[in-house]
Amino acid sequence: MDWKTDVISQAQFLRMREKLEQQEKTLTQAICKIEEEEHKLQETGITAQNSYIAHFLKHRNIDHLERITLIDLVESIYVHEGGEISVVFKYQDQYQLVLEFVENNIPKR
Repeated sequence: MDWKTDVISQAQFLRMREKLEQQEKTLTQAICKIEEEEHKLQETGITAQNSYIAHFLKHRNIDHLERITLIDLVESIYVHEGGEISVVFKYQDQYQLVLEFVENNIPKR
């Protein structure tokens, strides 16, 4: 729309232009933030192509434990005196990195 053709007033045109410029600025900032997050993911090595992510995605929504799941995801299981059990997961460090990244970068709802 153009204020010169008398479809809208000059004041309306200026308000509309200001509003669109603000929207452009907001969108540009959002794009920059997404690009920064993508760069952080690449630096930490958190991508769907990594073997640990592939294993977790393969076994998501587990409702019962099978041998193949245990082999894919668990490094070792220790049974201590008194019956306490410790489980050491494969990719435990990478999993912790993913959790920390998600907690720090995903907005709370």
